[in-house]
Amino acid sequence: MEIDKKAVGMRISQIRRAKGMTLEEFGKIVGNAGKSIVSKWERGSHIPNNERLKKISEIGNTTVDHILYGSLDSYILNNFEELLPPNERYFAKVITLRQANDFINKLADRDFKFSDIEAIKTMVFNKLPEWKEEYRRKTEKEIKYINDWLEKDNNIKGHYLNTDNFDSKIVDKILKDSKNFSLKEMCLYNDEISDIYLTLKLVESNDSFFVGTEVPVFDENVFLNEINNLNFAMKNRNDYVRYQLNRKRSMPTDQKNHLILVEIVKENHCDLLKKKTSLLLDYFPNTKGNVFKKYITETQVTIIIENEFYLGYVDSNLIFRSLKNDETFYLDLNDDKKKVKIFPTLAVFY
Repeated sequence: MEIDKKAVGMRISQIRRAKGMTLEEFGKIVGNAGKSIVSKWERGSHIPNNERLKKISEIGNTTVDHILYGSLDSYILNNFEELLPPNERYFAKVITLRQANDFINKLADRDFKFSDIEAIKTMVFNKLPEWKEEYRRKTEKEIKYINDWLEKDNNIKGHYLNTDNFDSKIVDKILKDSKNFSLKEMCLYNDEISDIYLTLKLVESNDSFFVGTEVPVFDENVFLNEINNLNFAMKNRNDYVRYQLNRKRSMPTDQKNHLILVEIVKENHCDLLKKKTSLLLDYFPNTKGNVFKKYITETQVTIIIENEFYLGYVDSNLIFRSLKNDETFYLDLNDDKKKVKIFPTLAVFY
């Protein structure tokens, strides 16, 4: 299994800081490692040897596996490709967050450990036919919709698929060959198929349709400082980037939305957000209550609570789920007493 050295360093640093030790003090009780050696561990430059890892795990009251890989849930969520058979790894990119979380929840009662990874791979293999069939049905529906459009308008590329925002050669292949795509080809062109499908859906629904927009850019700290007056803050921004917009669902009101790009600049408790991650957020300044809650169900959102960002998924019961410090983090968004800011999230850039 591949080891993320920087993540290992963060976990070692957390153990040391939790014990209130300096680099020098920590090094002395971990096999007489020098201050500079401990610093290299925590920066992710080096990984301690097995003897020192065992000692660190004892100090932190954890396991060597946890230091190396984090929680099993987190590892599975972020490494599905390694759990698939080599000839099936192309499918990893289209496994949904919902499918991954449902699979993780089914493992929870069986006390799996990293030593059981082969058994987990077998379970993934057994689950594949169901996931494939679900994906095939969804994608065949999208392809049929695209081809139905072609029968009505054989120049949809020229009319609706702006070449500044779509790869012309890939669009040509999808329009010409998608009826006969294998599952592997569907996965290969998944993003482009979905983009074309959603673009045509927008045109059909007569929703406001445009292919590009200027998006204001905030770093995390500035965004938090100005979050209660975002309309004013956006008017006074100098930093903008160009972004292609293909909305995944229409807001069921006539309220105007804004797009905001937020750059994460510090380590957050959310395991899905690292430094230099950027979040493309949807902002509806005047839409509240049940209308807004209906809009965010079964979608990816970013929430802000106590000045911390969390990226995750909202289920049909308005339960938000993410990962925090290697554990599943839940939040009931039905609880209006919690001071939570919620932003539908259109894209995540790592």
